[in-house]
Amino acid sequence: MTDRLTKQQLKEDYLLTHTAEAADFVTKHGRVLVGAVVAVVVAAAVVLFVRTGSTRAEDRAAGMLVEARLDYQRGALDAAAARLEDIARNLGGTGSGKAGLLLYGDVRYAQGRYQDAEDYYRRAADAFKSDPLLKAAAHRGQAACLENLSRFAEAATIYRELAGNAPNGVVRADLRMALARNVLKAGNQAEAVGIYEELSHDPENPRAAQDARLRLAEIRSVRAG
Repeated sequence: MTDRLTKQQLKEDYLLTHTAEAADFVTKHGRVLVGAVVAVVVAAAVVLFVRTGSTRAEDRAAGMLVEARLDYQRGALDAAAARLEDIARNLGGTGSGKAGLLLYGDVRYAQGRYQDAEDYYRRAADAFKSDPLLKAAAHRGQAACLENLSRFAEAATIYRELAGNAPNGVVRADLRMALARNVLKAGNQAEAVGIYEELSHDPENPRAAQDARLRLAEIRSVRAG
């Protein structure tokens, strides 16, 4: 009888050896393996929980924002402010929470609380850095507040930037009119006159051209009189 093993015997011996080694590894490291599996399951559960929680928070904030907007539209400004304060305090990190800052500015502006409104518009502009339209809306509200607070030079700075990034000629003309108004109130009559003269010859925006001519006539009347 030969002592040499056949290929089949070698194969069987290899399988038995590695099966035994695998069994021995599991026996020695079973707790570690189970712990690793549990860790993966727990991590997946945490991710799901966070995502689910975030979705619920966003849904809740969105619903409250709709209610606040309805309050604002019907003139219930105190009720709208209360809802928006709740959103800002508890759900400010959601998308609707950020959008609520812009509406909060509108509410405070309508109440004549321009300093509070300016703060919310400024925070909204920071929150919407990646959204040009909402950022511009927030900055325009901020500029209006600054004008009402007699901070004309600051308002002019914002209007100048907005006009430079205006989406079309009509909006640009409107913003340039606001810019001229504020630089005039800030004491820079020469710049205001230059802007009004430019706009008074704008054939694409007849309304702005007419308003600019009226402003120029007023300035000349004050100078003459």
